[in-house]
Amino acid sequence: MYNRRANQLTEMVPVGRLQRELGRARGAGATEYLLDNTSDIRPVLMTTRAWMELAWGGKAEPNYLLKWSREEFGDSRAHVLTQLDVHLHSNRMLLDLAEAARHGSASGKSEQVAAAIVEIERVLNALRAAEYGKWAGFYQGDLFVDVRHSLAMAQAYRDKLEGKPLPPEVPISVRPADPYVTLKAYQGNARVQF
Repeated sequence: MYNRRANQLTEMVPVGRLQRELGRARGAGATEYLLDNTSDIRPVLMTTRAWMELAWGGKAEPNYLLKWSREEFGDSRAHVLTQLDVHLHSNRMLLDLAEAARHGSASGKSEQVAAAIVEIERVLNALRAAEYGKWAGFYQGDLFVDVRHSLAMAQAYRDKLEGKPLPPEVPISVRPADPYVTLKAYQGNARVQF
C-alpha cells in the first residue's frame, strides 16, 4: 500500500482503497492471516482501525471518515484537522521555497524563505495541538520527517541570504541522520523472538 513513499505524519491510504483491496483478498480466499506494519500508530489511527475492522469481517462503509471522526473525537474532528493543517502548511512551505528558488535577488529569496519558515512553524503548531491526553509529547520524537530539521535549515538559509553567519549548531547536510540508528539505540538489546 505504501511502497517507498511512506507518510510519517498523516493518513495516506484512503479507506476506500483498503476496503477494495481487502475485499479482493477475501474474494480470492486469502483469509488465513493479515500482516499490518504501521511504524507510527498516532498519525494513522483511522486507517489502522478501518484495516482491523475489515480484517475481522467488517463491511465497507461509504462515510467511514465522518463516522470514525465523530466516534473518536466528537465534533472537534481534531485528528482530521491536524492532518489538514499539516498538508496545507507543508504545501504552502514548498510553494514558498519554489518561489524563493525562482527569485533573482537575495532579498526576494529571503522574503520567500521567511514565508516558508512561518509555514513550517504552523506545521509544528498543528502537531503540538494534537499532543494531548495519551498522545502528549508524541510528535516531539519525530525522526522520520524531522520538521524541526527543516525549520533549522530554512532559518539557516534565510540568515545566510541576509549575510549572517551560519549557526554552528545547525547540522548542514543534504539528508538528516538515519532515524533507525536512533530507534535501534533506544531499543538496546531488546529483540522480538519468533
